[in-house]
Amino acid sequence: MNQQPVPPASSGPSGWQPGAPAPYGAYPAPGFVAPYTAPGAPRTGMQPPAPDGTNTLGILALVLALVGAVGAGIVAVMSCAPIGEVLALQQGATPMATGFDLAMLAPVRGEVLATEVAFWSGTVLGTWGFVQGIVAIARRRGRGAGIAAVVVAAVGPVIFGVAAALSFSLGVAASLGP
Repeated sequence: MNQQPVPPASSGPSGWQPGAPAPYGAYPAPGFVAPYTAPGAPRTGMQPPAPDGTNTLGILALVLALVGAVGAGIVAVMSCAPIGEVLALQQGATPMATGFDLAMLAPVRGEVLATEVAFWSGTVLGTWGFVQGIVAIARRRGRGAGIAAVVVAAVGPVIFGVAAALSFSLGVAASLGP
């Protein structure tokens, strides 16, 4: 057994002995680089990306949402009043719970068709404006108009519903008279 003498372990100023595990925090984590920028240098990676074009995308989204919401609401106001008037006159004093025959809508079939087309057109345009508004927000191309388009498109069904219900109620009230 030929053993060589082991030199005595030297302890440094921290008291660490060679061969012992390194003290906590002695080495940085692997792959970690501290964020550092020189004073006055631009801080890349910390700023939002610059818009990559004009704001046409957001403006178009807003126009689509407005046409879908307001246009459908206007058509509903104009076409639901005659429907309510005809239904109130057809039903007379009998409540609608006794039965509803779609033949009663024959005198106002054009208005019923206009209301349905306005509903579906408003749905398509509002959905298109909503999605395009989200894309405009994400791509920073007309962000303010994109946010407005998302809000208008979300409120569009409420506008249509309230306009149709009020117009229908006014038509029923007009047929009943004083």
